[in-house]
Amino acid sequence: MGNTSAKNISLSIDQGGQQLVAGTTVTGRVRVHVPTDDRSRGTIMEKTNLLFIGKEDVCVRYTVTTGSGDNRRTETRYSYSQRDIVRMAIPMEYPSDMSNGGNFEFPFQFQLPDQLPSSFEYGHGGSWCKIRYKVKLDIKHARDKEILVRVVAQPPSSTPVPNLVEPVSTNVTLCCCIPKGKIIVAANVDDTRVGQGEEMKVDLGVKNNSTAALEFVSATIKQNLSWHSGGHHEHSKTHLVRSQFNLNQDNMRARSKNEIQEMKNAATMAGDANRSRGLDLSDDTFREILAAVKDGSNQVSLQIPYSAFNTYHGSLITVQHHLNIKAKTPFGSTNPTIRVPLQIVSPDSMGGPSQSHPEPTAPDLPPTPSAPPINPEGWNAENVTSVAPSAPSLHNSISYGGDVVDSEQEIVFEGFDLPPIGGGAPTYDYPSLLKEIQSSLSIRTKLQDLLKNDEWKAVIVELMPNQFLEIVGKVTLEFDKADVIEMLAGVVKNFNCAYAAIILRKVPDWLRIQTVQKMIPFCIDLKTNKSVLVNELSDWERISTERDFENAINK
Repeated sequence: MGNTSAKNISLSIDQGGQQLVAGTTVTGRVRVHVPTDDRSRGTIMEKTNLLFIGKEDVCVRYTVTTGSGDNRRTETRYSYSQRDIVRMAIPMEYPSDMSNGGNFEFPFQFQLPDQLPSSFEYGHGGSWCKIRYKVKLDIKHARDKEILVRVVAQPPSSTPVPNLVEPVSTNVTLCCCIPKGKIIVAANVDDTRVGQGEEMKVDLGVKNNSTAALEFVSATIKQNLSWHSGGHHEHSKTHLVRSQFNLNQDNMRARSKNEIQEMKNAATMAGDANRSRGLDLSDDTFREILAAVKDGSNQVSLQIPYSAFNTYHGSLITVQHHLNIKAKTPFGSTNPTIRVPLQIVSPDSMGGPSQSHPEPTAPDLPPTPSAPPINPEGWNAENVTSVAPSAPSLHNSISYGGDVVDSEQEIVFEGFDLPPIGGGAPTYDYPSLLKEIQSSLSIRTKLQDLLKNDEWKAVIVELMPNQFLEIVGKVTLEFDKADVIEMLAGVVKNFNCAYAAIILRKVPDWLRIQTVQKMIPFCIDLKTNKSVLVNELSDWERISTERDFENAINK
């Protein structure tokens, strides 16, 4: 069957042109007209596959210089790479009498996986990157049919992910050599996991122990987008939103030398415990700063623009966000800075305009295919055989991830290997548990599902600390680590303070306070062995979690 036979086949989805939230059901139909004088087409259709495909797709523009002297030339080249995010076979049933000719309609439906990242595309200077999804009718010996699908990631749990940032004590110098004292800055972010269009509140605590005046303190949300192909890299940095804190004059004014000396004397009298950590701060100073970041007097609200991408960590594309708090001092002096990781996600409301960005500009970029007509050539609506659709499923034939494919030319796949269909009874042990979570898009969500199964829960209950840590280490998105730790701590047998201390040692610094808050309600020996965990904490962490320990012990 040649390419012209594709005219007798159409593919359509009912949600064409819409943004589809991950986890929803997609419906559509394939229509086939099999001419009675070419019955081979019906036989070939029986070998045709309906697929849902998601990919990371990137192109990096770079230059190569060859020759020398008058023969020196600079040549522009392009490197392309792709990697599967998901591939799914959508079940369809073909009637045995299809080769006899006629008009056939095949309704279908399938469920988008819950944890798909959002579609997006971005391009500049000849380079581009995108996450794209499509429904594809893979027709043997004919031109395939495909429809692009715009996916929006599900909003994550609405539980806030606050970050109480440990004070940063900065030695302020003039012209890099003349000491002018210290400026201590701390912050509290009410929720570091925030959706487009939503607001994030940032409280500031600042103590100026220097002879340099503060001109202002600003809070800026930054977006860093990077992608790579064949050893070549491209990136884009964007300031999404910025605001200044409204500080009182006492916080901003420069201190006299006498005031600085009095502060040093007070720190010396307070003892050496804090100075060993390089902060020269007493517990009273810690509590003063903690009170400042919690009283709401120095607060700004930052609204995430709808143009922001979702935070994403893939094999080819990375989208990172962070909050940058900067204290501006006079020219020539040091500017203290705090950097807070953020996760930008789909908003709870799922409202607002779609993410729209410049079209990629690299040469030979394939055009966006338009949706084919509903009716194929030769279609007779008065004489149609309709085949009942298979039930929607996530488990018929699906795989996540895949190898990166690199090329110096645009990548076009002529064929498509179906993902394997799992078979046989599962084995419930720790190695099998690792395989289960590693083959998922989200370890956090996968563990939630596995804990609903008694056999898998029995494996998780028996986790040893090294196994617990290995699972947490598999979580690529740091914002999910605390949730996974809380989930596992709530079910692991004999979870105690010593167990929690082992986990805490491997947690990123910015997550330590939140991790302690999530673990201590599950420590079975908290009343008697609290010190085992407290001894792992810095002074700031200890003071910041005092109330949490009291509440957990007295509950």
